[in-house]
Amino acid sequence: MVHSPGKPHKSSEPVISAQEQETETVLYGKLVEARQKQARKASKMDVPPAILATNKILLDMAKMRPTTFENVKRIDGVSEGKANMLTPLLEVIKDFCQINSIQTDLFSRTKPQEEQRNSVVAKNEACSLSQPMAITYYLFQEKKMSLISIAQERAMPVTTVGMHLTQALKAGCPLDMERAGLTLEVQKIIADVIRNPPINSDINEVKLIRKLVPENIDTYLIHMALEILGKDCDNRLLDQLSCTSNRKRYFPNSEESCSSSKRSREEVGANT
Repeated sequence: MVHSPGKPHKSSEPVISAQEQETETVLYGKLVEARQKQARKASKMDVPPAILATNKILLDMAKMRPTTFENVKRIDGVSEGKANMLTPLLEVIKDFCQINSIQTDLFSRTKPQEEQRNSVVAKNEACSLSQPMAITYYLFQEKKMSLISIAQERAMPVTTVGMHLTQALKAGCPLDMERAGLTLEVQKIIADVIRNPPINSDINEVKLIRKLVPENIDTYLIHMALEILGKDCDNRLLDQLSCTSNRKRYFPNSEESCSSSKRSREEVGANT
């Protein structure tokens, strides 16, 4: 069953004619079919259809109707590697548009992806991120893409994506750590390893911490946790109840930080 790509439009958006909407719907359906066929051809590599092209990419292709390699790269979310996989779908667009005598390559003269990359780097200049890291950070934090989706779109390992986000955290960029995988449960596991022997709150023992933390917890999550611990909590406080009773205190955006806990104890000591 093919779902129509047409969506309700706000008054501020241009109204799409019924004919154009029908054209997009029919072409979208053909692109979905072509994606399925292409996925079956790549079945030996175990490539799901959504990896070849997400529904959003197909919707954009139905709207913009790219017929060249360079233009398909201008679709949001299409990297050079992704564009190579989408080449067979360009023939579908060409044939459809030729038969129906409709316009192709509905792009402006600007290059959206290049502009996006430049704006991302400029926006994250304060975070001192390199361009590759800034793009990863932008896709994760602002586009709300998952680490796996970013890895697929950018043709890089998930661990590399995770380390890019760790560098963003180190550079002072706000980061949705829960979505990055640093959940409260993972935080507690890592914090317990650090607090207890043989680490004894020494956050410089990175290799040993990695050995003691369960293998299913990615290394980049350990680095994230260590970065936060190093910034938010004095090492001497790691074994204090005030810093361990509430695991949120190890991490930003908590209601109370370790430093405030320390001040509270000092005030109590002064009054006794």
